Amino acid sequence: MRRDGRLTLGGFLCLAILGAAPALAMSQTSPPSWARTPDAARLLDAYPAKALQAGAGGQAVLDCVLQLDGKVRDCKVKREEPADLGFGAAALALASEFELKPGLRDGQPIADARLSIPVRFSPPPVISKPKWVRLPTGDELVALWPPAALARGIGGKAIIVCIVSISGSVGGCVMDSETPAGYGFGAAALSLAPYFQMSPATQAGVPVAGGVVKIPIVFQNDGGGPGIDTPAVRRLFRTLNWAQQPSRAEVAAFAGADGRDQTVSLQCDFDPDGRLRACQPLIRGAPPALETAALKLTRGFIAETGPKPSPQAGDKVEVAIHFAAHPLSEADLAKAPPLQTFEFDYVRRPAAADLALPDAAVKAGRTTGWAALQCTVADRGALADCGVTAEEAPGLGLGAAAIRAVGHVAVATWNSLGDSTLGRRINFRIVLTAPAPAPAPAAAAPAK
Repeated sequence: MRRDGRLTLGGFLCLAILGAAPALAMSQTSPPSWARTPDAARLLDAYPAKALQAGAGGQAVLDCVLQLDGKVRDCKVKREEPADLGFGAAALALASEFELKPGLRDGQPIADARLSIPVRFSPPPVISKPKWVRLPTGDELVALWPPAALARGIGGKAIIVCIVSISGSVGGCVMDSETPAGYGFGAAALSLAPYFQMSPATQAGVPVAGGVVKIPIVFQNDGGGPGIDTPAVRRLFRTLNWAQQPSRAEVAAFAGADGRDQTVSLQCDFDPDGRLRACQPLIRGAPPALETAALKLTRGFIAETGPKPSPQAGDKVEVAIHFAAHPLSEADLAKAPPLQTFEFDYVRRPAAADLALPDAAVKAGRTTGWAALQCTVADRGALADCGVTAEEAPGLGLGAAAIRAVGHVAVATWNSLGDSTLGRRINFRIVLTAPAPAPAPAAAAPAK
């Protein structure tokens, strides 16, 4: 932490405390200081999509109340610059993850002090020369070709902008452009994002999250006239609800004794009963003993079976297994910090009808509203023991509506970093939207 009270995280965001308890004489007080802030991956997740696409930075100033427990509440956006890129909403979304040590007056913590917190966003670095370890195959490209264009033999191009995770996978993608418009090439390109895998970025030999990458995807018809034959394509899964998976103790039994964290990533085929077979390491470099251990552990995975979209025989899955230097035991779960956004993956999200803004918020003139929640990952990825940690506008029922929407959410019980999420707490945000107004009734035809 710098002497001026500012803390910079990952190069993407800077927080500063201004105006803490301004009415109190500084000779009698000490200002609050940061205890916890969102990490770089969470900041990337909250970065406004429109600004990310444009490579733009910005700032917002929040006005909040600091409680004795170090949390902030009743935050409002005092100002944001530029005004149309969403930096105010992004700063509010992060507020539930701020934690400070309260200031002191005469040696006692100051209750309910008002704070002005400037939040400055800098665009993450663009990875201009990505090192791809996996790209979509021709068959996978054709399988996601927009149907209307496919039937007419029309090709196209789309550029998507994605965030690169700590494991090298890409997510949080937005469409930058598509040509020709109106055929769905942009949506098809976004659907291809799970098929891209970069070599993870590292600092001092340790994988790190961060950076964005622009991915041009060309849907090119190399001839043959109108129409393209769609092959029988094997689908690739990265996030699943596992009916069975290795326990933490089973993974810990193979952890290396050299005190290093290491991850083995594998690609496997599915058997008809959901078991994994023909597994092969995606990236070589792990000690042979750990690769052998990872292959043994894949026998403990069984996917939920059934009709599509469940995995079918011949489909593929990429699964990572993390061998931690200090493995987390079941007894440690209660003390473990909540998972950050990049540490869990959604396998089911609420439909638009499940995200209706409550009547009280609509009557108050709002069109959207959000609530931040903390829940526990339960069996089959369901969320349990949920509590509201923050609301955009208290007293309008946003938290209760978000809790109801959680019943339509499921997360993967094994994340892309190679760890079990069962029993872990997660922080996330539910955004609610006012229903579209009913169409006006047609005017009656004039009497003749």
